Amino acid sequence: MACNNPPPKRRCKPSRGMRSSSRDRASNGRDKPPRVKAERQTPLKQRISEAETEIARINGIIGKIDTALALPDLFTRDPKQAAQLGKARAAAASALLRAEEQWLQASSEFDEAAG
Repeated sequence: MACNNPPPKRRCKPSRGMRSSSRDRASNGRDKPPRVKAERQTPLKQRISEAETEIARINGIIGKIDTALALPDLFTRDPKQAAQLGKARAAAASALLRAEEQWLQASSEFDEAAG
């Protein structure tokens, strides 16, 4: 009489080279691990946020200056103040341009880091 028991299961070790561990896949140089990308992106996100805050602040200043410059009798009543406001607006517009350039640079670097 033959035995109907199935043969015992054999444990096989995968041969070398068939599968690589996650550590091996991360170190093969094809792509950076997500953690490294996130670490590079965090300071860039902060720079973007700071630039956006600065842009909003400067836009508020420009708005206030424009409101003052729009007063109909400012130039006849106080021409010296009108000149000062004009210079302040020019300085604020220059600062706004710098803040926007910083935002563009940080955004571009963030896009490159995101890959």
